[in-house]
Amino acid sequence: MLKKNAVGNGAGGIKAENTSKKKETSHEKKKVLKNLKIFGEEDYKRVMQQIDEMMRIGEDNLNAEQMKELHALSAAAESFEDKEQPLPVPAKLPDIIELRLFQMKINRSKAAQLLGVSDAKFSLIMNAKQKPDVDFLTAVNTRLKVDANFLLNSVAQMNKTRKANHSDTVAKSSDSFKTNI
Repeated sequence: MLKKNAVGNGAGGIKAENTSKKKETSHEKKKVLKNLKIFGEEDYKRVMQQIDEMMRIGEDNLNAEQMKELHALSAAAESFEDKEQPLPVPAKLPDIIELRLFQMKINRSKAAQLLGVSDAKFSLIMNAKQKPDVDFLTAVNTRLKVDANFLLNSVAQMNKTRKANHSDTVAKSSDSFKTNI
């Protein structure tokens, strides 16, 4: 079933077995589970296999000790994923806000209320049909706790994209005008 002592040894791996023949005390096991660390991709795969094996058994069929082990393995896997496989941070304002809404478990209507704007204005901003004003950005910063630097960078990116799109549109309409004369 589950290998004992999946603990990082600091040399690029986890210890997969308990080499001593003596019986491990519950205090030692708790200490091992508390300090569980993953040091590489192979170890991560091994831990994920252990988690998968336990999940196939089913949480309802695991005893209390196995559940603690499952939680420790899951926490170690999550810690490794956060450090070694971070999710990309969205660059566009609507994506940043959507991520924050997901994290806060609130819908767009509730977000609009929280930010002090109408559902219509919130929708226009989220669909890039209206530029966000300073009050809106301030509310996103203070009420949704979105970093001001992310907000400024996303607005700057929006402005660059709009200018590029506008230049393309002007150039196309100018070319079209010349050919129609």
